Parts: sequence; structure tokens; C-alpha cells
Amino acid sequence: MKYAAIDIGNVCIAIDKTAPLRAMGLPDATSLSAEMTELIRQFEFGIIRENEFFQLLSEIPDCKGLSRNKLMSLYDSILLAPVPGMKELLTEMPELGITPVFFSDISTFHLAGSYKRMPEMRLFEGIFSFKCGAYKPSKIMFDAFEQKYGKPVIYTDDRAELIAGAIANNWNAHRFISADILREQILQVI
Repeated sequence: MKYAAIDIGNVCIAIDKTAPLRAMGLPDATSLSAEMTELIRQFEFGIIRENEFFQLLSEIPDCKGLSRNKLMSLYDSILLAPVPGMKELLTEMPELGITPVFFSDISTFHLAGSYKRMPEMRLFEGIFSFKCGAYKPSKIMFDAFEQKYGKPVIYTDDRAELIAGAIANNWNAHRFISADILREQILQVI
């Protein structure tokens, strides 16, 4: 079987990591406290669960006074709409003889939010930071993918440094530009 490693953020679902920061009056990610940055890392590494994450988040000075619902809404605001053409491409890939497998740095909360925005994503498995306890381009993530699926015939991600990490691991990696270009790249490897 042939597998494609597909990132989620800005490949399947458009994201705006600055949306919650703007809503909180913070200029950018560099203004996040070390405590908040570490808390997000622990959540995305699966070290803490959703209930604990939002409880601890509510105790951080920048978030004091915000209800759990407000914090959840802010955290969800990172996720926008499906990337044009990706829903169709994901469902078409098995017909082309290639199975998409998600390969993403993501929390359980954002994965559930992605599923709400594009229910077709539920059809496919994934290797996620919350299961591996690491972010890409950690060898831990690449090894987890290869142990379960072997080397993918193609990998796409929107971040250049992650493409470089994949190439260093001898993966056929391409920076995501659009669903149409990815379709062309897939047709070259099947």
C-alpha cells in the first residue's frame, strides 16, 4: 500500500495562530509568557489532557477572568475553513491508489475542531504530536510514521523547515502550495 503524509494546518485546514493573540490584545507569539508556551507544548505533546489544559490556562495571568467557554473559543479561533480543494483531493486519493495519513503537530482539541470543519478527515489515520510527545521535525515523529506505514511516497507541509527535515530523513517532501499542485505531485508518484 502507498501512503502520503499530509500535514493538517494550512494544508487541510487554514489556520491563523495570531487570531487568539489579537483577541487577547497580544501583539504576536513572542508576547506569550513562557508559562503559556509551555502549557501549550504539554497539551500538544499529550502530557496533559483537555480539562487540565483549560483549567491551567485559566490560571495564567493573561487569561485570568476568562471563562472556560471563552478560552475554548479563543483556542478554537486558530482554525479557519478547509483549504480549497483538499476535501475533494483527500477523498480522491484512495481511488488513485494512495492512502492519506495525517502527520501533524496538533492537540486533541484542534484535531476535533479540524474534524468539525472537514468531517471527511475522520476517514483517515494519523501520526500526531499529542500521541508521540514530540513536534516535527523530531526523529520521533518520522520514526513513528515509518514504523506504522513505512516511508510515505510523498509528504506535504506548508512550513519550509519541516520539508527540509523530511528531506533530511530521505522523504519525498514538497512544500504545500495548493490542492491542484499537490494532485499533480501525487500523480507523479503513483
